[in-house]
Amino acid sequence: MNSSDLFPVDPAQWSRLHEEIMPKVVEVREQMQPCTVVHPVLAMLGIEEVTGSTADVSISGIDFSGALAFPVRSASDGSLLNVLFVSDAGDGSIEESIIPGAAINGGMVSIGKMNGDTLYLTVGLPGALAIATATGAPVVSAIYTENLPEVTAALNARYPSMGIIVCAGTSDGPSLPVATRAAASIGARLAVAETGSTFFGCYRESGIEGVARSLEAAEVQPGFGLAVEMSDPLDPPAPTRWPGRVNTILMIQHAVMLIRRYLIVDVYAAITIVLWALATYFAGEIRVAPLLSFLSPTRRCGKTTALGLLKSLVCRPYSASNVTPATLYRLPALKPTVLIDEIDTFLRSRELVGILNGGHTRDAASIARVEKGKTVSFDTFFMKALFGIGLLPETLADRSIVVPLERKAENEEVEKHIVCENDVFAPVRACFASLAHRYADAVRHASRNPIKLGNDRAGDNWEPLLAVASLFGDDWVDYARRAAKLLSAHTGNQSDAGLEELIVDIKVAFDSCGAAKLTTEHLIEFLCDDPEKPWATFSRGRPITPHDLAKMLKPLRIESVNLREDRVPGQRDASPTRKGYHRAAFARAFRQYVPREPEDSETA
Repeated sequence: MNSSDLFPVDPAQWSRLHEEIMPKVVEVREQMQPCTVVHPVLAMLGIEEVTGSTADVSISGIDFSGALAFPVRSASDGSLLNVLFVSDAGDGSIEESIIPGAAINGGMVSIGKMNGDTLYLTVGLPGALAIATATGAPVVSAIYTENLPEVTAALNARYPSMGIIVCAGTSDGPSLPVATRAAASIGARLAVAETGSTFFGCYRESGIEGVARSLEAAEVQPGFGLAVEMSDPLDPPAPTRWPGRVNTILMIQHAVMLIRRYLIVDVYAAITIVLWALATYFAGEIRVAPLLSFLSPTRRCGKTTALGLLKSLVCRPYSASNVTPATLYRLPALKPTVLIDEIDTFLRSRELVGILNGGHTRDAASIARVEKGKTVSFDTFFMKALFGIGLLPETLADRSIVVPLERKAENEEVEKHIVCENDVFAPVRACFASLAHRYADAVRHASRNPIKLGNDRAGDNWEPLLAVASLFGDDWVDYARRAAKLLSAHTGNQSDAGLEELIVDIKVAFDSCGAAKLTTEHLIEFLCDDPEKPWATFSRGRPITPHDLAKMLKPLRIESVNLREDRVPGQRDASPTRKGYHRAAFARAFRQYVPREPEDSETA
């Protein structure tokens, strides 16, 4: 395999389906060669054991030929999921990288053979290596914190005869409560590092003896450790952070590839979704909170799927199929990311639209109300996503980054996404939370070079997305700018109900005439010829107008063009030009919105 071709730099060429990615993972695994000497990364960590492998691999222009490589396998059945690369970050620490698009959740990295009486389970590869050095026993790393409970349960079911000791650090971070819950769920012992915050820190400060003492002090966790306090759904917790340093460029590429696995959108629309989701983790640092609006021309275009994906990506999600003005401005001080579904059903409320409009910029996001005789100010600056069918009011459309959704064609495939605690996006959330912890100042003080998109507000909408894109280098800033221009080329003003019927009738018109092009006049005549169709009375009791037709077709990016009639023999003057449509412009719309006859289907 030419390692430089594992994934190209151009996002338009990134693999979309899982079936396209796994052969690459398998090929990388077959390339891996076991280390015969202590790897430089291990030596830097102070680990003298010979373990791990190397592989001649380059991913999206990043060279991993000198990195330490470990296969990531499913904790439940041992199948290959991914490959974890560990390299020198250049500042005395290590950086972990994965093959984007392949699974990580439910996966583990194992050190040593799975035999003996005891199995140690921890989070983070350095800690696992330290425990393996101190004990010589098999050790498993769950890679990231949210993965620990699932891996613990799977290993307990897979190796019932082995005693599992779950190992946690002493820091005030999320690893200790998660490890406590994981150990209690199977009645396992919990070992806590006596010093150094983590087991690797303990190894560095107290050596093998300190690690051994910490493991010997492990105790069984009582069943009440399983109890989890239910938080207010309006105040969900933030995700746990990735325990070490992760290659964020590959992780954000991983998120983009996952979006396209479950949703039929252009790669730049997927980049937009991911950058907006990352911006929700920096809500306290940004100046503008643009709406992210998913709008479809009709039903069954992936709106519910998009909501589920965003719920798995954003910081502190709170979704509602309906919402009142009072709900919006009474959200808790630590604002969640609000995902509002069925937006088309209740936008007649001027107060609600006003609150959504007013929350666009931090300076203007304040609403005054009288509460028990006192004037109270409510902060409405927080990130909001809208999901609906049809049109947005112009004021909301002006403050939105619009992602147009279309129904998938019959030959297009997507996978079904299931929202859960440790779904495929869990490692992405952990990475995003780490970025927010490390780069808050960088985003707060990011350069505000405006992007020209026709008006100042459209440029403002992209300000936070460009700020977070700058964390990943110039290539990602270019991706964001490209996405901004593509998505801003057409607004979110989707058509009213009736688009499906219109597309079907337009196909009938072209089929009946056997023509490759029709003037707008002739097309409207055909549409209005059937009195049982709505087109003869579409415009306030009058026939549908060329303007109506153009407006309805605009969301599908179908526009009229100048058509010149063919000359007849002996004609001297040029044929007049008329507005009309080519049949070829409707090819995709016909595939998406025109039902196929049974005899045309593959099952007939």
